[in-house]
Amino acid sequence: MSLKFWGCWMLRRVFLLAVLCSACASAPVQAQATVTLAWDQAGPDLASVQAYIYRLYIGTSTAHTVLSVTCVAGGTVDATVPFSCTAAPVSEPPGAYTIEVTAGNTVGESIQSTPFSFTLIGLPAAPTNVRKK
Repeated sequence: MSLKFWGCWMLRRVFLLAVLCSACASAPVQAQATVTLAWDQAGPDLASVQAYIYRLYIGTSTAHTVLSVTCVAGGTVDATVPFSCTAAPVSEPPGAYTIEVTAGNTVGESIQSTPFSFTLIGLPAAPTNVRKK
């Protein structure tokens, strides 16, 4: 294959890829909304609370293990609870949610927290079919 033919062939492939990518970029996509969850957690000490395995129950779904939780000394709502925990942001489609959280260790899993309900609102869809009228 000659260098001139090869260059022309590659240029056509790059152009085709650019056209395909621009078509993909304009396709509507379901927006995701992000929420950061926080709760107060009782426990014997900070090390124990940070070692708990936290699970998130969304509606009637099965549990989702929350992998990244940070706990610090000092409850935010109840002064008798010594630790406040924050989970890494969770992305879900916009909509209404009811969640419950559990804490677990080598002995087992706690009962579910009191249900917490909220609504995630996502960004509106981009305008389409823009034209001169």
